[in-house]
Amino acid sequence: MPRQAFNQGIELYENQSYDEAVAAHSRAIGADAEFADAYLARGNAYFQLGKFDLALRDYDLAIALRPDHAPAYVNRGVVRRQMNRHQDALDDLTRALELDPNYVGALFRRANTYCLMGDIDSAIADYTAAIALRPDDADLHYHRSFAYDINEEFDKAITGYTQVISLDSDYVAAYTGRAEDYTITGQYELAVDDFSTIAGKQSDSPLVFLHRGKVYARMGRPDLAAADFTRTLNLDPGNRDALLSRAAAHRATGNPDAAAKDLACAAQNNTDDYQALLELASLHLDRALYRDALDCYDQVIQIRPDLPAAHNNRGLALRGCGLDNDALNDFNKALELDPDYAPAYNNRGLARQSRGDHQGAIADFSEALARNPRYAVALNNRGVSLRQSGHPDAAITDYNAALDINPDYAVALHNRSKAFVDKGDPARAEQDFARARELGFTGSDDDD
Repeated sequence: MPRQAFNQGIELYENQSYDEAVAAHSRAIGADAEFADAYLARGNAYFQLGKFDLALRDYDLAIALRPDHAPAYVNRGVVRRQMNRHQDALDDLTRALELDPNYVGALFRRANTYCLMGDIDSAIADYTAAIALRPDDADLHYHRSFAYDINEEFDKAITGYTQVISLDSDYVAAYTGRAEDYTITGQYELAVDDFSTIAGKQSDSPLVFLHRGKVYARMGRPDLAAADFTRTLNLDPGNRDALLSRAAAHRATGNPDAAAKDLACAAQNNTDDYQALLELASLHLDRALYRDALDCYDQVIQIRPDLPAAHNNRGLALRGCGLDNDALNDFNKALELDPDYAPAYNNRGLARQSRGDHQGAIADFSEALARNPRYAVALNNRGVSLRQSGHPDAAITDYNAALDINPDYAVALHNRSKAFVDKGDPARAEQDFARARELGFTGSDDDD
């Protein structure tokens, strides 16, 4: 009678009838209270039902009846891990391996537990030991590769994923892992090849086109990137990541109207998506659509009044609208939120400079440079105020420093040429002026 009920429980378990399996094993235990395998099997059914406390109780009883039975320790270790009792799980899995050193399932589960505990080196050692016992197991190779990724040992991970694919050419997760590692290591063509292979196997997956599009963007192919982001959106309309990424691709291909449309769509899909609004506002600023930018920054600040960048950039939009006093208030607010925010010092300096307050402007540019000594724009801007305050030598020193950072900084070359004029050095002024024109500068006055 106990064996018959036990066998019935095993069959029910295999058919995923877990409640009925529990009932059958309970009958077996009722007929034989020392039936260790029935406790173990009932514990497995309880585990599948998510009743971990009951599963643990049954595994305890199974181990008490058969203390040398390695599978009982493995299963108890698994349920303890599920209950976030990682050290207890590790102890059980180690005990199973003491009883059976070649127990691949115990090595695999202990490796997984080590990963959860952050001991990746020990996890890799266990995966390696399991692979030595079962070298053709693609799952073991995959998990070890994933552990290598956690350790940022990307070359080893790539080798591992390649082994997985040689064992199972349909193992999509291995192609994905390898493609991501190729991307991280700058092997973009190989990454594209892997994502293309996945696309051939899962043509209805929006994520594969999203990831491949991001690789194309890194390769400087925004046209191909935009096409892949469009395929993502065809499969998953409204995908925020694809909308933001396609907007960036549109900007890179010189299509700001399409970029604005995507960013507006992303913002409309989620009224709390301040990042999309920030990107849209930045696009409006680039196009000198200051009122539109101002509207976007107003919305951002309603959502996130604590963002220094939003106040700083709204200040830029306000300046574009001719509202310098309001702009100063925003720059001040940005600095109140983050006293080390160098761009706000620079922009407040520009606002003061435009009002003829060169001493205040110089003080602000100096604060920006104290926080970022390689801030070439702030060096140029301070040079402008220094020159307009009658200090061409000091201005030239700042322009020189800006050009040391960026030798092709056309605006700094143009402004230095005027400082040389002030000093009575027309030859050097002409040299700088000509070089600025070669670089495409078309302005006629001091510029930032």
